[in-house]
Formats: sequence, C-alpha cells, structure tokens
Amino acid sequence: MRISPAAVLLIGALSAALVAGCGTSSSTRAAVASAAQGAPAGSSVQSAVQEAEQSASELAGRGTDPKPVDGCALLSAAEVEALIGTNDGPTPNGSGCTWQNNDNYFSVTIEVGNPGTATNGLPKWEPALGPERVVGKDMRDINGGIEFVAGTRDCIVQVASNRGTEDQQAGIALVPKLQSRIGS
Repeated sequence: MRISPAAVLLIGALSAALVAGCGTSSSTRAAVASAAQGAPAGSSVQSAVQEAEQSASELAGRGTDPKPVDGCALLSAAEVEALIGTNDGPTPNGSGCTWQNNDNYFSVTIEVGNPGTATNGLPKWEPALGPERVVGKDMRDINGGIEFVAGTRDCIVQVASNRGTEDQQAGIALVPKLQSRIGS
C-alpha cells in the first residue's frame, strides 16, 4: 500500500509537534484528518493518524510546565565568581546557562531537563558509557558533570577548571542549591 506524500508530511509535522511538546492544535488535527480521509478505511495511514492523535491527547493531558526555568537565574554572580573568577556573565542555552571566564576558559554550565524526564530518579544508565559513577543520592558523574534530579527533571551541572576532583566536589555542592531553586 502506498501512503500519499501529503499524509507522510502531515504525520511528520504532527510527530515534530509532539516531540516539541506542543501537543496538537485543532488546525493540525484537521489537516491530518483531511489527509487520512483520502486513505482507504483501515489503512496504515488512518491507523498512524489515530495513534498520533492519541499520543498527542495523552501528552496534552499531562499539562505543561507552568513555570519555565530560567537557568541563568539559578546562580548569583557572586556564586559563579567564587567558582571560576571574573566572567562575562551568563549565556542562556535553552533552559540552561553557561558562565565562562574568558581569561582562563573556566566555566560553569547548568542544563535543566523538562518536567517528567526523571520521574523515578535518574534515567536508566547506558552501559555503553562505561561503568556508572554514582556520587550521591540521585546523582552521578557524567564526564566531569554531575547529573542530578530536581523534582521530576533530569539536570546536569558542571564546574570546569584545572582543579580536577575539586571541580566535581564543587558541582556536587551546587546540587542542593540548584534542586531547591529549580523545584519540580
């Protein structure tokens, strides 16, 4: 059975909207339904459309994060300066932030995951990354960064300088502060 190119594009658009967490709008549902109307009853296009709409409905039912996290507001200028020295201030990266000292390239980076990315603690470890390095409750070392859980979010903080294990300890020390500031 052939699937029309229009149906493939619309299903792709719906999938992209789902991945982006946008759910579906009535216009998106109407466009997908319109593409599926030309397909024979019981076809894989109609099945795919129905499955995509069900997934969209389930995602929409979960709600959205009412308070987006501003990663750059999680640490004060004084806290960052104590870790890496003088810097040019925060640089946002999605819901995270990076501060960098351009004299020595020391940095602090925070990545804040979406709600629901750590509902039962840290996500399952990928064995291909080597042995898991647990450094505390719901915390593990990932290539010098500290992955941790804040509410239901999978987050990472990394302090990068030439201080070796002191950087790891500095990251671990930041976790409780960040957890309380990020919330759920």
